[in-house]
Amino acid sequence: TLLANGQILTVGGSVGTTYKFAPWAFGGMIEIKPRTAMLALNFDPSVSFYDGELSFNYPIYLKFIFGKNFRVCPTFGFIGRTKTANIKASTGGTLGLMFEKRVRENDFVFLKFDYMNEGRKYDSYSPGGSPYQYISYQNSLWISIGYRTILF
Repeated sequence: TLLANGQILTVGGSVGTTYKFAPWAFGGMIEIKPRTAMLALNFDPSVSFYDGELSFNYPIYLKFIFGKNFRVCPTFGFIGRTKTANIKASTGGTLGLMFEKRVRENDFVFLKFDYMNEGRKYDSYSPGGSPYQYISYQNSLWISIGYRTILF
């Protein structure tokens, strides 16, 4: 089991948005790390709404943990989003900085800033009529707040 192997499992939730306050995302958080490690693996599944359309987000990233009661945590990893009627599916990278404050022995509140670079594939046609694909990259800044608790 996780407990027998000296692992910590943390779960929580968050709400986030871009610096333009659209779209919004609502989701969960799962973190696994060895008890004495400064490095954790995180998966933050969420849903976001683009022009009223639902998209599933599946970021997975590594988080470096500095501090005990107040933590400063740089992050980096992968982000993927499903398509909607108006937005193509995308994949890309994410870099972030997370601030965590312990509010009880096993509970934290956090503020997270993420820079995301995502690519979307589009189909097009050359002037001669031949089909081809190109990738359009989009950068975004996200701000999230949330709460998490250590289960064991």
